[in-house]
Amino acid sequence: MASTKPKLEDLSKEQLIARIYELERQIPPESRRPHTVHNPFPFAQHPTRKIALKFSYAGWLYNGLAAQSQPTPLATVEQVLFDALVNTRLVDPEKGMDGCGWSRCGRTDRGVSSAGQVVSLWVRSALGAGSIRQKNQSVFEQDDSAFTTGLDADSMSTLVTTEPSSTALDESLPSASSPSPPLSPRPETKLDTNETKQELAYIHMLNRVLPPTIRVLAWSPVADEFDARFSCQWRHYKYFFSRPGLDITAMRDAAARLIGEHDFRNFCKLDPSKQIENFNRRVLGAWIERVGDDHGEEELYVFNLKGTAFLWHQVRCIMAILFLVGQRLEHPSIVDHLLHTSECSSKALTSAPIESKPNYALADSLPLALWDCGYRPEDVTWQTDAIAQTKQGVAQDREKTNNFWFNMYSIWTHDRIQTTMQMYFLRAAERFYPTPSASVDRGLLRLNAGGGVYRHSTRYTPIHELDRGERAEVANEKWRQGASGQRRITKRNTKTKNTDDD
Repeated sequence: MASTKPKLEDLSKEQLIARIYELERQIPPESRRPHTVHNPFPFAQHPTRKIALKFSYAGWLYNGLAAQSQPTPLATVEQVLFDALVNTRLVDPEKGMDGCGWSRCGRTDRGVSSAGQVVSLWVRSALGAGSIRQKNQSVFEQDDSAFTTGLDADSMSTLVTTEPSSTALDESLPSASSPSPPLSPRPETKLDTNETKQELAYIHMLNRVLPPTIRVLAWSPVADEFDARFSCQWRHYKYFFSRPGLDITAMRDAAARLIGEHDFRNFCKLDPSKQIENFNRRVLGAWIERVGDDHGEEELYVFNLKGTAFLWHQVRCIMAILFLVGQRLEHPSIVDHLLHTSECSSKALTSAPIESKPNYALADSLPLALWDCGYRPEDVTWQTDAIAQTKQGVAQDREKTNNFWFNMYSIWTHDRIQTTMQMYFLRAAERFYPTPSASVDRGLLRLNAGGGVYRHSTRYTPIHELDRGERAEVANEKWRQGASGQRRITKRNTKTKNTDDD
């Protein structure tokens, strides 16, 4: 007769422990795989070179261009690009953006896009001996403040910058009136020019890991002293808008009055922490043209602004005034009055100067794009990835080029179809909600702010009658006497004292 197993509740403590040990011995041993140790990438064993990258991005999907020290609701373009550089092992993540000498041409705000933004930095290279990176190692371990001074104050380039962007040019943050000191050149990296060797395919490597809304377009070898911000000669911005209800002729008249060097303090957002005292900027060109290929029923136009240096929000402020002129709420001469900031300003008028900015609303950021950044021909040579000197290599390069074009075309087609569908949704709605007649809007003003945004009002207040902000001199002095200003002065004095002690 088979023996029955005792009940657990009948077992003593010692018997229970013995039972547990018996059951544990019946458990098959786990197959232990050897732990894989990933050795850090040996950046010090690879040569480096300085390059410039030209890239585009859809600004409405990001929290602006510049990487931030604090968390942001959306990713920033720079952080996504830097992560791609890290993933492709082109830069050392331990050194960060400062360690690779990162410099941006301009700073664009949230919502602002670019078709030709530029950054310069040091990256890994396939050319040269491995010892070259070691020779430069001491430079990367130094305090990189010399390489990044003023990078967050992109409003003013000593050379010619063009634009802020709400952004990089229009939205380049304002900087101090005096230019930042020039960057110290890094030690020269002698690259191997052996024709049998090829440089890394920077564009393909980065676009392979970047989201489709950020595309690297070209790269250029640059001199060690090249700086994407300070070497820039001009920036060109575009602002797109639809025509309905706008007098394009009047807007062109107003835009033409911007050309030349003027005091633009009434066309920017004042930031006292930047302590700007000189608001003079030079506009090289300002014109409006029709967009050649509009696929809807409404005519599309684009405002072009090209200049050497710009203030914070300058482009969007200018566009806000142009919209008021286009809606016949202001005369084109309002531009002259806003540029007449003192008795000795470039716009000598008989009326009283407007010494501080009237509180008018900004134009929307969505239609604004940094179109291009200009450099001297001897400073940059834009190129795509090199073509291998084999039939197979040529075929592979053509395939990469074709894929790049088709990826961009695919995004454009997708968005175009969505736009067309929205137009037909509007047509379907018009069966029940006809287009309002002028009489319906009588007594209600719809102020065009760009990007499909309208501000409603029952009465328009002319620019001359609006409340005005503080004069720059007053705002700057208040900031200096405040807590933030005193902290900066203390920090500066401490740094000066330490330098003297050395």
